[in-house]
Amino acid sequence: MLTNKFSSDIKISFSAAKYDLISRFARTKLGPFWHTLALLLTILAMGAIYGSIVSNDTVAFTSELALSLAVWQSFSTHVIESTSIHRETKNFYSVLGFRPFLGLLRLSMRNYFYFLFSTISIAITYLILGLDFSISMLSIFIIYPLIVLFSFPLFYLLSIWSIKYPDISMIVNSIITLLFFISPIVWTPEMLPLDKFYFIEFNPIYYIMELSRSTFFGKEILIQTNTYLVVFYILITLVLVFSKKDKNLFFEL
Repeated sequence: MLTNKFSSDIKISFSAAKYDLISRFARTKLGPFWHTLALLLTILAMGAIYGSIVSNDTVAFTSELALSLAVWQSFSTHVIESTSIHRETKNFYSVLGFRPFLGLLRLSMRNYFYFLFSTISIAITYLILGLDFSISMLSIFIIYPLIVLFSFPLFYLLSIWSIKYPDISMIVNSIITLLFFISPIVWTPEMLPLDKFYFIEFNPIYYIMELSRSTFFGKEILIQTNTYLVVFYILITLVLVFSKKDKNLFFEL
């Protein structure tokens, strides 16, 4: 029974995510490739400006920036939209009943579609810069879904809490903006003075970026990256504590 329900959630979520993508770009000439183009222009512009400020090698900087922005854009969007996904999926709940994983699966699939279009921006950036591709770069198609899976308890908690406390979405937006500047996205950890290293030591975004870069560029994965797994298991515990309240939350949507 549980397996059939979960299988049904996956099918409904996939259809809803595909509809979200199609409806957003309905009647446009480029369709979802507008997402690709917007990210590509951001990468090239920031690479040219920030690359000349923080690095002597603009090409190398831009190649890393392309990956960092693609991962950050997808992950941060996932976090922000998790605070409103249940209200967005309310019509489904009115028919099927409140099924919290239905909304989160819809969100995950939709954002993975966008992430795939973001990777096209990375590929075009490499072609423009005249850089070579390597087989290790394909790992991003596995690593990013794993990052989302490990972060699923966070998305779950934010989605539930934001139903009861709508201000959560405002708080999350503010934190995401702050994290962009204090996380190694447009800069690398090597650029940070040792006395400021605490900005990344306890910053989960650092571990996400480090894991993505290490696998994408075929480098050794730092052992510190496993700290993110500890955060994952802590959040799993919180999910188990709060999950019993889910069924009553539909009436607050």
